[in-house]
Amino acid sequence: MKKILLAAMAVCTQLACVEVGELQNPVKHGQKEEVKLTVSLPVVKTKVTGASDEERISNVQVLVFNAETDLVESYLSVDSPDLDSPIELTCTTGEKDIKVMVNSKFSYSSVLTPDDPLLKRAELLHNTKEKHFMYGEKTVNLTASQSVTVEVQRQIAKVVLKKIEVNFESEALAENDLIINAIYMLNVCNRISIPYESSSFDATYYSDPMLWYNKMMAQYDMYNDYLYDTLTGVALDKETIYDTEHFFYVFPNMADDSYSEEWCPRFTRLVVETTYKDKTYYYPVSIPYIKSNTVYTVSMKITRLGSSSPDIPVQKTSGGFTIDVKDWDYATEINEVI
Repeated sequence: MKKILLAAMAVCTQLACVEVGELQNPVKHGQKEEVKLTVSLPVVKTKVTGASDEERISNVQVLVFNAETDLVESYLSVDSPDLDSPIELTCTTGEKDIKVMVNSKFSYSSVLTPDDPLLKRAELLHNTKEKHFMYGEKTVNLTASQSVTVEVQRQIAKVVLKKIEVNFESEALAENDLIINAIYMLNVCNRISIPYESSSFDATYYSDPMLWYNKMMAQYDMYNDYLYDTLTGVALDKETIYDTEHFFYVFPNMADDSYSEEWCPRFTRLVVETTYKDKTYYYPVSIPYIKSNTVYTVSMKITRLGSSSPDIPVQKTSGGFTIDVKDWDYATEINEVI
């Protein structure tokens, strides 16, 4: 989690800081004074090994709404901000609703009110492997001198396949290699409301199939880059551990699970697609109730042949997975044997 700080003469130590400069003259009752907002962006180094530029800040947009009129009072957008040079804007004193968007592909310059639909949703295309959309909001009563902290956090979650180990229980199966062909995510939500709250999951709204990618099977599309990895036939035998990490980025998913043959919302799954003696087998790992700004690390130990469907889990006797879920700054690990 990162923090954006609105502060009078504050020392900035988090992702972004918005300083409210101290006015020379005190605010008088009923009088509206202008408050100077100074935005600075200290460097924050990535804490996730193997995933480049996850902390990159390519754009910051700040909207300040007047709570009395529900109209935007100040707007700031900075591309490729110089982390050593603060950015300034002004607004009047009084109650304000402050919204901060980091790394958004949308421009909020035309937004007039806090109820604008553009401020109410985030789409998976907001994100790339290098730039993650972050959001924060806060209602404050600004005075001539005051410090306010606005927390901003990623709206996506990260799924990491840490390793795959093959240890067939059958000696006959162990005579042949298991070939890994692809690793990908299934049942991925492509749009969420912001700020995302797991308690407000609307099952009726998310029943719309247009709100999901890779429904029950992999589909190559514009999101392939962070939902799908193709491998060039990695062969595993009982002596080999595949420990090349694979990273995927998905939205929160609070739907209950389902194995219906007709589409309906269900758990997001990490799938390892393999072939054994020219026949395709799948090893799906269900990740229940995915939360934003969280890392899910999966380790897999395969002891037998997989499922005939990428959306149907392997029987518990078939292998094991370990899922470690961590907050990004960190959450637990998924370890299960198949």
